[in-house]
Amino acid sequence: MNKQNLFYNLSYVYELVIVSIIFIIFSILSKNKIFIILSFMCLLFLLFFFRNFLSNLTLNPSLFLSPSSSKVTNIDYEKNIIYTYLSPLDKHFMIAPVDCTVTNIDRKKLIESDAERVRVSFIDQFGNAFSLDQIVSKWGYGAWLLSFIYKERCVVFAKVGDKLKQGERYGLIRFGSNMQYNLPNTYEINVKKNQHINIGQPVASFM
Repeated sequence: MNKQNLFYNLSYVYELVIVSIIFIIFSILSKNKIFIILSFMCLLFLLFFFRNFLSNLTLNPSLFLSPSSSKVTNIDYEKNIIYTYLSPLDKHFMIAPVDCTVTNIDRKKLIESDAERVRVSFIDQFGNAFSLDQIVSKWGYGAWLLSFIYKERCVVFAKVGDKLKQGERYGLIRFGSNMQYNLPNTYEINVKKNQHINIGQPVASFM
């Protein structure tokens, strides 16, 4: 596993961590119990929200693993596309679903409701092309507020040409939103609509 997988996700929300720490110090100095409780609750929320533990991740080269924890909102079997939603309780970072190479990173907004979209394209170890979209909706809960804090919520720290091992972390969506798995016809989808999938859980297999 790459050392990047050991980094806590708080490294991507350091602005909020700094604000929380300053608020805690101010609350302690002012001796206001309500502020102290609220400050620690905020910090605990950040620690939970951006937790980064990859325990019990089972790697299998014949399976396509879920790159994130999320709920399946829709499946287009004709185009072999899986749509998912990342709730506040899900882990919001992405892992490589198979051994693969990054071939392209595109930040083009594809539909009207996109506030932000990053499509990372890959080639797997068998030569199959697929892509994973990280999506932030214009009308997502709290999206207007987060847009003032972050210029970009879809983070990709892999580069074109990088070779990733299955399970290796390559990006995240700050505070979650949606993902879209664009799979080739050589993959057979084995999850269902409304199913919650954990990070690293198989969502498709090679036919």
